[in-house]
Amino acid sequence: MSTPKLPPLIIKKSPSAFYVYTYKNKWNSEKARSERVEFKKVGTVLSGQKEGRIRWNEKFLEERPELRNFICERKTKGYVFEPLEKETGLSLKQVLGIKQLHAGATWALDQIVSSSPIGPALKKAFPQKRDYLKILSIVYFIILNENNNISRYPNFAETTRLPWPGALHASTIGRIFRRIKSQQIENYFTEVQKVPSRLLLWRNCWETQEVIWSSRSSRTRF
Repeated sequence: MSTPKLPPLIIKKSPSAFYVYTYKNKWNSEKARSERVEFKKVGTVLSGQKEGRIRWNEKFLEERPELRNFICERKTKGYVFEPLEKETGLSLKQVLGIKQLHAGATWALDQIVSSSPIGPALKKAFPQKRDYLKILSIVYFIILNENNNISRYPNFAETTRLPWPGALHASTIGRIFRRIKSQQIENYFTEVQKVPSRLLLWRNCWETQEVIWSSRSSRTRF
């Protein structure tokens, strides 16, 4: 299996993650030099640093389907590829099956959120730094994993479509929980209870509430 060829890439930092971009060079006659132009985001570095495993965007994978057969890591100034079977001990078909299972499970959770007060209540109670999406992603992790040790979250996020696509590590999740205020928790419950016609879906809110309250306890293990 031949190693994939990548276009010119550059790593850029955002407030929440490091992203991978393609770019093109264009000659600037006034400055008499080549400049990078037409940046396009194609992936995320899952480590939260400049170096680490890369999760490619789906559109980029559609353009370069051979990348689906490899694990790609950014190391120093290069990109290192390992065939999926060597890395995981699973066939590509098996790995894709796992990803499809996770996608189906998160789709079902999406439907629960969209048909209940959970989503709007989270967004209104935890708007800072889009924490509502991060909290919801952690909820998905706890629901879909028997072992809710939060150190396992990065590996889970690598193969699962989540509301928050950026990297979240144990230290980051700890900071999210620590900045949750008691008033925000009260605001969340107030918003949920504003929709009496949907209170029959209360049990679907339970996992979300458990995660919020766990920020004040030791239920979620770091």
